[in-house]
Amino acid sequence: MILNYSNNQVFLNHDFIKENVGLPIKDIQEICADFLLKYECVKNTYTAYQMHKNEYTHSQHAKIQRGFNRKRSGDVIVDIQPGWISKSYEKGGTTHGSSYNYDTHVPLVFFGGNIKKGKTDRFVNIKDIAPTISSLLGISFPNGCTGNPIVEITE
Repeated sequence: MILNYSNNQVFLNHDFIKENVGLPIKDIQEICADFLLKYECVKNTYTAYQMHKNEYTHSQHAKIQRGFNRKRSGDVIVDIQPGWISKSYEKGGTTHGSSYNYDTHVPLVFFGGNIKKGKTDRFVNIKDIAPTISSLLGISFPNGCTGNPIVEITE
């Protein structure tokens, strides 16, 4: 029934479920989500159906939903407790895959060309990188670009 578990997401085998289980996919998603909540390391779970049918504007739900893509995301998204990390990283490293600030706050460095020396502690979103580079190169922003140039770099 499960095709894959990766990036804290469960991917179900929809064809198998339709042919052999007799329950709607959304029900199987909910059963999986409820089952996973039994584990100490799991803080919350979100189903693809839930992410698609609801609109969240604030809270952890909204953060998860902003990263959800109906065609690419799993059937169940697993939100791990703060400070937990996959066993596959026990030799070192991190994921930057959770929605917690300690995991999403990473250094961003620009250097070379006409970039002036400086720094900022201002919040910068990852979606601002492409328009910043585009501005530096003097080219149009990429299609679907939603960010803004980082003014500390471009001015």
